[in-house]
Amino acid sequence: MRLPIAIKLVVALVALTVGVSLWQGLRDFAISRQRLDEAKNQSGALFVRHLAASIPPYWRDEGADPRSADARDRARVEVHGRLKELVASPVGADILDIVIFAPEDPSRFYMALTGQGSFTWTQGRRLDYPAAADAGVTIHEGVKGSVPVRSFTSDMTRNGVLVGRIAVYLSAADIQAAEHKLWGEVVRSVIAGIAVAAAVSILLGMLLTRPIRALARDMRAVGRGNLDCRSTVGSGDEVGDLARTFNHMVASLKDMQERRAAQKAMEKELGIARAIQKGLMPERPPELRTWDVAAQWLPAREIGGDYYDFLDLREGAWGLAVADVSGKGIPAALIMSMMRCLLRLAVQAGRGPSGTIDLVEEIITPDLKDGMFVSMAYLRFAEDDGEIRLVRAGHNPPIVVRARTRAVEVCNVPGVALGLRAGFGHAAAPEAALALEPGDCLVLYSDGITEAMNAREEEYGQARFTAELVHALDRSAAEIAAHIVDRVAAWRGAAPQSDDITLAVLKRRP
Repeated sequence: MRLPIAIKLVVALVALTVGVSLWQGLRDFAISRQRLDEAKNQSGALFVRHLAASIPPYWRDEGADPRSADARDRARVEVHGRLKELVASPVGADILDIVIFAPEDPSRFYMALTGQGSFTWTQGRRLDYPAAADAGVTIHEGVKGSVPVRSFTSDMTRNGVLVGRIAVYLSAADIQAAEHKLWGEVVRSVIAGIAVAAAVSILLGMLLTRPIRALARDMRAVGRGNLDCRSTVGSGDEVGDLARTFNHMVASLKDMQERRAAQKAMEKELGIARAIQKGLMPERPPELRTWDVAAQWLPAREIGGDYYDFLDLREGAWGLAVADVSGKGIPAALIMSMMRCLLRLAVQAGRGPSGTIDLVEEIITPDLKDGMFVSMAYLRFAEDDGEIRLVRAGHNPPIVVRARTRAVEVCNVPGVALGLRAGFGHAAAPEAALALEPGDCLVLYSDGITEAMNAREEEYGQARFTAELVHALDRSAAEIAAHIVDRVAAWRGAAPQSDDITLAVLKRRP
């Protein structure tokens, strides 16, 4: 629901006024009520103690000679008359009844001022009044009909002997009337405060919101597309600061829109580039009779510098390559595209893995700028046997996991990254041979796996990587690749992917 600031100011001031008035009123009410209670309890306690001490126990034997029935009746009539006179006086205006009970049986009474026996009322809670309790007086509150009542009960003792109990029932209507009067004063105070607060807040709201309304009109004009609009609010307060900020914002909006349009165009172009780069990767791994192969490729940005490929070398022979271009983004992606083309052309020369890498390095090195290089692992395998010919040009060493022993072998074949061989005399890439038994698994990967970092900047590491490979060895190649990617993502958590991730799995079918 949309509410103007002036209305909100009215509501806030009225709420504040109501809160303060209620707090003050309730505080005064509580103090006045406490004083009334204390006065009523003090007077009632003193009164019942006075009666307990002054009324003669005519219903008891005094001394050795018992009183006669006539004497007791005369005494009862005399006491009753004195109490009647007391009730009729201004002092006894609040007295509803006075009842004297037998000490051994509260249901048995010796005298009732009203002559109706025990006082009939609805007894409520016992009141805690320390001064009365110390004097031996018990106070209860309750009602008789609609009249609030308080009872004051005290023991009657003579020479240390309990001869009876006396209860005085006083009307508490005066306290109730005082409560109603106090509540009326609280309500009147709140209403008066509301009226004053509403008038003041309306006036303040109109004065304070005038520049805000003008600024709102200017904002609506800009919202309709008028970027030439400028606010004329020139006050020296926060609203004036807001207007000057608004003018600066409008002046910068055109430039921001142009940058946003350029960014959208760049994002669109990067999206197209990602789709093209993804299209350069193998659509699916080859389905081979004796080998199970799979791969995963996850660039850190829209496009990346990692590359993998399955190469059909004809006559049952296949090539598998994983490469990592130094850097990220568009430059690395361009070099990666060149690598793909050169590698596919180089394998047509019919050379082995070492000769193929030498040919690629010879062609691509002149196009690599200072500081750029390409690491690559390339191998050749055939469907007829488990022999693999492997060459490594500065790339992460391939890992072999043996099915029979669960042993992990790191194929640390020496080799220099493409683009850096000039510093090593352009030596040819050495070639290594290894054999995979049924169930054995060979993995080519990029450093985006082992160097993946979590939020604490801890690397995933080689040990975790090889342990997960052993754990997933009995699965298919696709399941092994997906498992490794999932474990790396779980390790990274909320931390961003810092490098491209590429993984190729080659497993000898049982």
